[in-house]
Amino acid sequence: MKWASAASDDGDLRQAITRAASGLRAQLGGCQPDLLVAFVSPHHAEAFDRVPALLADAVPGALLLGCSGGGVIGGGHEIEQRPGLSLTAAFLPGVTCRGTVSPFALVCADDSEPWPIGLDNSGIAPSRNAFSTADGFAFYEAAPLGGGRFLLAGERSALTLLDAGRRTALRSDPADHVAGVSDACAADAPYVIADAPTPDTDGDVLRLFRFADARLVATGSATTLPGALTALWSAPVSGPATAIVHDLRAGRYEAFHLTLSCAR
Repeated sequence: MKWASAASDDGDLRQAITRAASGLRAQLGGCQPDLLVAFVSPHHAEAFDRVPALLADAVPGALLLGCSGGGVIGGGHEIEQRPGLSLTAAFLPGVTCRGTVSPFALVCADDSEPWPIGLDNSGIAPSRNAFSTADGFAFYEAAPLGGGRFLLAGERSALTLLDAGRRTALRSDPADHVAGVSDACAADAPYVIADAPTPDTDGDVLRLFRFADARLVATGSATTLPGALTALWSAPVSGPATAIVHDLRAGRYEAFHLTLSCAR
């Protein structure tokens, strides 16, 4: 769980929201807020009706609560008798917040609903940022291998094969991220993308493997990413896999689609 707070006394509402939202992102370290609370001074009264839309653009996906106030406090600063806007945001892994306007109510609770990742699971474990199988095995990512089999990336970067409910530790290099990729090359074994340790490069490296005889076989194909890999999502049916990368030099997150090139 992470909390952040920021404020701006910019007289332009859009600029005030942009600057305060930037402060939230810096404090949360890239974590996406689940809850956002906004306080806006009467100096912005003519633009009150624009506040929800502007905040939705600046801090997407967060449940929004807000009100006006003669003075606002954020980021350890109090703004009075001049334009002011403050934002307080919370990153709440494993928690879902739901609210109603009439009657006004907000309830946040641990959420154990299954996620649609192709594998039966009990949702994200609260405060762990990890999925859990029906029998309690924790994992971070799952790569479908076909035939009801999955390759799971678990704790300490260990890879585990899940086949018909039976788990087998895989003898392979450690990996924090794995994803299955659609077989567009008519091979006799499924393909898996996994990250590889890269102490001498600025960006993480992805390697391509074939899964055969209950082990990963390297293909020799690799690509260097422009930053740190934060998530790797398996391809849907006949679609690309997706890599989310934090480009530290550019100061932004980027998404890349990954597909097989059969001609190489």
